[in-house]
Amino acid sequence: MIVPSPDHGLPEPIAHASTGDIYAAVTKATAFEARIDPVRCVLLIPLASGDMTIVERGQGAVGRVRRAFCLSYLPSGRTRNARQSAAIEHIYISVTANRAAKLLAQCGSKKWRLPDLVVEHRHGDIALIAQTIRRHLFEPSCPNTTFLGAATDLLLSHAIGASTNMSANDQMTVFTNGTLRSVLSEIDAQIEDGVRVAALAKRFDMTPSAFSRKFRASIGCTPQRYVIERRIGRARELLKDSDLPISEIAYALGFSSQAHLTSSFKEVLGVTPGRYRDSFTAERTKTAKEG
Repeated sequence: MIVPSPDHGLPEPIAHASTGDIYAAVTKATAFEARIDPVRCVLLIPLASGDMTIVERGQGAVGRVRRAFCLSYLPSGRTRNARQSAAIEHIYISVTANRAAKLLAQCGSKKWRLPDLVVEHRHGDIALIAQTIRRHLFEPSCPNTTFLGAATDLLLSHAIGASTNMSANDQMTVFTNGTLRSVLSEIDAQIEDGVRVAALAKRFDMTPSAFSRKFRASIGCTPQRYVIERRIGRARELLKDSDLPISEIAYALGFSSQAHLTSSFKEVLGVTPGRYRDSFTAERTKTAKEG
């Protein structure tokens, strides 16, 4: 089983699960340069905008990924390197080539084939699938074998269909690359002071309803949900790396109260902020005793 590890240069997993032929993880938000082993197929989805280059031995750079929630499919058979310059989380899935081949056989048409390489394939469904996988890995809501199999097959299906051009209608329903980067940057800049969808929509010359529809199609969740999950991400960092009281963290990140942070945190990650912090405190205590 090929998993994110220092041996391959991938960031450590912060949540993961596996079946007999699938390993899925959310990787730590950090820049990396990783060697992707050729034994298994790999699916990579960045959860925020960044700059990742896919390099193949003997050919140099074969693709570049800059947009959030875009699918890259690296088939088995050849060693490739992935270089990510941004400190962002990724969905990482390694899967046996046999599973991919079986899925292809089920497509029932000779026009489909397993692609040699897919880099930055974009579709609104991919964002939704990636967000669902992330939430499931932190708090499994159904059996891992069933869920991971279904979610992985959906992503593999997108890889198989990646050679089909996106229709003009599909292009109209999602943000362009540059607009999506600008939208996410605006949200990050305002996240501690309060993000207002109406103001964002006006900033990009759209009605609030049209903005929300495009955002959901591009990211896989509503703007409000994205803001909550970004705030929870920052709260995780502060809970792990600081001794600030939970109430101060809540107010610093724009939550109305500690109770608001606690309920949102538990909904997203399945644990309270206090229990989340306690897990790191226990780990540090154990390390100190062993040292």
